Amino acid sequence: QERRPTNSRNQNATTTFPSILMNVYIIHMIRVEKVVLRSFLCSVFLLLALVTAAAANNEEDAAKIPDESDFALIQSCLDQTTDKRLPKTAHCIGIVTDRCYKMDLPILPIQCSDRELTAWEHLMNEYFDSLISHNKERPDLAVSLLDAHKYWTEIKSKDCDYYAGRWLDGSIAQRDASFICSRDAYAIRALTYYYLAYSLNGIAGN
Repeated sequence: QERRPTNSRNQNATTTFPSILMNVYIIHMIRVEKVVLRSFLCSVFLLLALVTAAAANNEEDAAKIPDESDFALIQSCLDQTTDKRLPKTAHCIGIVTDRCYKMDLPILPIQCSDRELTAWEHLMNEYFDSLISHNKERPDLAVSLLDAHKYWTEIKSKDCDYYAGRWLDGSIAQRDASFICSRDAYAIRALTYYYLAYSLNGIAGN
């Protein structure tokens, strides 16, 4: 019986076409996997960067906050000063900043002044509250003290605006001047309240 001739080219095309599709599919999936893997790795690296940055910011913020040793340093300076009046106690201003410079802290040197400012602000409020509490029976004196504190706050802001405004806007010198001015202003006011509160006991220095 005579065989019918077959078309080998068509057979090859029929058997080869699915293979080509499979290869194309495999290559496509490999590319997709690479894109997915690349995106995943980028997300991981970004997350790690954000976590690291957040940890660094938290560490920096914590370093700006005075600790118990800072308050103890100021108190020790005041205790060793016989005359509790300004300007005798003024030498206690800046001691926290000076020590901060020598410590290995994740903050800029100018932020050491801000660290001490926070300490003096806390002490100022503490002495101020003590004076207000002492004058409960003298509301006129309490009101006078409240008014004086309010006016001081306004004057302090204007003084430091002028003091820092002499420097180029945005410069490190301007920031440094602003921090130091605010620190000294809060410290001097705190020392004023400190002497007033101390003198209530009748043991103020001469």
